[in-house]
Amino acid sequence: MASHKVRILTLCKSIAGEHPGWQFIGGQFVCKVSKDAHFLIDPDFTFKGEFVRFDINIKVKLPKIVKMVNSISHLKIKMDCVLLEQPNFINLHTLTGGLSFQFAGTAITPDEAVSKEIHRWINVGGDYLTQTWPVEDYEALFDVMQKTASCYTGLYGKALCCLAAYIGKFDFIKQFYAGELPHKDAIYKLTPTDDNLLAILPEWQAQWETTGKITV
Repeated sequence: MASHKVRILTLCKSIAGEHPGWQFIGGQFVCKVSKDAHFLIDPDFTFKGEFVRFDINIKVKLPKIVKMVNSISHLKIKMDCVLLEQPNFINLHTLTGGLSFQFAGTAITPDEAVSKEIHRWINVGGDYLTQTWPVEDYEALFDVMQKTASCYTGLYGKALCCLAAYIGKFDFIKQFYAGELPHKDAIYKLTPTDDNLLAILPEWQAQWETTGKITV
């Protein structure tokens, strides 16, 4: 008999295939809106015996911007997205009614209930991502992100600055580090990552002014 982990992951892969544009890759549901913009729904599974816990994360990945952030990061662990949310409207309203967002073995949580819950993640999460983050238009996406406090913290703040650089908004980056923006209280103290970003900015700006793009 297949393990509970195999059972759940097999259901995820099968159900993702029923939703146009979605795949289950590396433990995450992935929708490649375009080659430059991906939506991700990460269940953040923890498997232990016949139990599996999940805590849904919503992610937006812009491969070019992620590459820019990782090129200046001093961290060994690389980021895989430009923003991440843990939406209560998914995590607090599970169809299974599981304790601490939990599935159990088939005798307690049958495949039908698990499948309905996984479909809900993709339907609800996918609708939210589409309606909230206009990833096919970097200018529009930047306008939304710069109004979102969580986009100013840690590496996500660096991602916001890299997106600003990619579309030529270098004044925004200067205001970011001068503490002149509405969410300045969310900005962490300068780190080696900031030093790397500030050091590369003149080169990136010269690239952008010459070619209209930045290549790393």
